[in-house]
Amino acid sequence: MQATQKIRTLPKGLIADMQALKDGMDTLIEEGILAFKLTELTGSGEYENFVREYNLNKEERLLLLLAIAQYIIPELFIKLKSDNNFYNLVPDLKTGQFHASGETFLKLVASTSLVNKITTQHYLGAEHLFYTKGVISLGQVETGVSENFGTLIINPTYKDLFMFNEFRIPRFSAEFPANLLETTMNWDDLVLNPHLKTRLAEMRDSLGNKPKLQADPRLAKHAKKGYHCVFQGPSGTGKTLAAKLLGKYLNRKAFGVDLSMIISKYIGDTSKHLASLF
Repeated sequence: MQATQKIRTLPKGLIADMQALKDGMDTLIEEGILAFKLTELTGSGEYENFVREYNLNKEERLLLLLAIAQYIIPELFIKLKSDNNFYNLVPDLKTGQFHASGETFLKLVASTSLVNKITTQHYLGAEHLFYTKGVISLGQVETGVSENFGTLIINPTYKDLFMFNEFRIPRFSAEFPANLLETTMNWDDLVLNPHLKTRLAEMRDSLGNKPKLQADPRLAKHAKKGYHCVFQGPSGTGKTLAAKLLGKYLNRKAFGVDLSMIISKYIGDTSKHLASLF
């Protein structure tokens, strides 16, 4: 039998907003954000849900669109390109395309108003929900250069959520050095002594019941986030299989991390690799 292909729903709200940005770029350049028109979103896609949940205004929606445009219409920024690079686009030497920077966003929103240029910067600040929720970040810049000149980077997880209406498993890469762990085996296939098997079952049940505890206002404050444990033993004793089975039982994705791509002789690099992974 042929496997049934999963049907993905189109991100209609994102498409509508991206089309509005493409069609309205000239207006945005000439007249500023006040003349820029975005449609009212009425769908149930993840992008629409996010916009409604956090009541995003026109500026915030524009910032999202600028960050995600490279994956949908990378040619969007051709209209912004000029000899003096007034809109501070960031060139991608690998693809030849240009990406929006934080400064691109500020100039499109503020136009020639210095007051607006200052008041708009909070959208790129550490107190804004795009930063606190890890939705958008700014690429690195040289020492002494304003961070606003960094490339607008959409978190890959949110990018997939908005574009495909689902979280997708990241590919193994330098930014995500981990592989998905899956198994067709069951708990009875795991051979352990009774004591270890009991401890593992306790861990499984604790993790499985955590959502119920967190949903109870009286118990939620006592429920710790996450669960830390260490499996120790020689190769072939079931450490990886136990992790796979926990993921399978809890309907969670389990990943095996390649430590050789994480650990560096430079402490700062190791920290960056860990931050990128999580």
